[in-house]
Order: sequence, then C-alpha cells, then structure tokens
Amino acid sequence: MTSGVISYRLCASNYQCEKCLFDKAIRNEASAASSGHGTCQSVNSDSGVNLPNIRFIEDFFYHQCHCWAKVENSDCVKIGIDGILARLISKIKIIVLPQIGDLISHGLCFGHIIQQRHIVPLISPLTGSILSVNSNIVTSPELLFSDFWDEGWLVTVKPKNLEVDLRTLLFGRQALEWHKKKEQGITNVISALLDSSREAVGTTLQDGGEIISDFALALNSEQYYQILDSLSE
Repeated sequence: MTSGVISYRLCASNYQCEKCLFDKAIRNEASAASSGHGTCQSVNSDSGVNLPNIRFIEDFFYHQCHCWAKVENSDCVKIGIDGILARLISKIKIIVLPQIGDLISHGLCFGHIIQQRHIVPLISPLTGSILSVNSNIVTSPELLFSDFWDEGWLVTVKPKNLEVDLRTLLFGRQALEWHKKKEQGITNVISALLDSSREAVGTTLQDGGEIISDFALALNSEQYYQILDSLSE
C-alpha cells in the first residue's frame, strides 16, 4: 500500500513481512530498479567444455524444472527459462508456445523448444491463462539462450491462484543455493558424459585439447535426455 502497488490488502501473516510471499512478489519491480540483481558465476571445468557465466536474479521465483516467474502484478506474471536450462539450448529450429487465452497448469508441459537434434519440454511454474506470447523469440529464437532473463522471456500469464503457486516455487537464498547446486551438478554430468564418450587415443601431446563451444551438439539423444532428467532430480 505504501509503495502504491496495491490499494488495500488485509495481512494474514501477523505483519511478518520477511515471511510473506505476497510481499516478496510485489518487491520484484523495486528490486529490478536497483542495482541489487544477484549473480551466480558458473563453475569452470577442465573437461574442455566452454561453459558461460550464468547470472542469477534473486527476485524471481524458480520452478525446479527451470522456468522462472516474475510477478509484474497480481494479474500478470512473466515466465521464462533460467540459465541452467539455457545452457542446454542450441541450434533452435522453432519454439512451440500456447496461444493467447489458452490455459496452462502448474507442473505440466506448456511448450517445447525444438532444436536441430533435441527437444526440450517447458514446464509451467503457474496455473492460469496466457495473456501474451513473446513475438521476438519467434523471429529471433537465439534470444532464448543469449538473453533469457530479459528479451528472451516466453509468455505472460494471468494466474488462477498466485499465492498457492508461489508457495511451491523457490525464492531468495533458498533459490540461490539450489541454483548453485544444480549448476555444479550439470557441469559434472556434462563432463562425465563427454569424458566417457571419448575414444582411447593412446599417448598424445598435452596441448590442452579442443574447446567444445556447443556441447549440446556433441551429445547423442540418450546423453542429452539423461542430462534433462538429472535437472529435475
């Protein structure tokens, strides 16, 4: 109320704002306007995989299947993919998303990223109806892995029961710790898969090896979907 975001609301949490999901949600805009976006650097690996640094934005809500939710207001939530999932995206052919007015459900698939060699299902963090679809990623699908926090968002949703859905998502310090753990985990899995797929070549010159800039293309379908399965564990 004091910030002008809402006109009136009764408190059901005995004014314990630090524990209030609604309070966290309405602070999204204020946090974005400040310089306090949290960051989480990716873990470097000596496996020859070129892994980019990944920012982590602390004022988003995160689903464990790697879609984020940013609450614009009580009737509009923006959804996109996080940096961990973006690392698995390569050579996008088409992005299949619902249409305006379609209903999506929390925890269920609402779209697909169809790549040259693999398909990634998108799992919704919320239940609600589609308000808009990002037309920019239809014409420029590379935004999905180059600018997944901002211009590469997917859809906006009018939530059916926002407060209930937000309780199931990760936020703040809990989300940051989860993100770090998943980032380390996926780095280890990718390194192990690539190492196991290399053929024995005998004694070789220690020249540092070849940097793999697009490891998604270096994995077969079985390996790729093994990584996807590990993300949701």
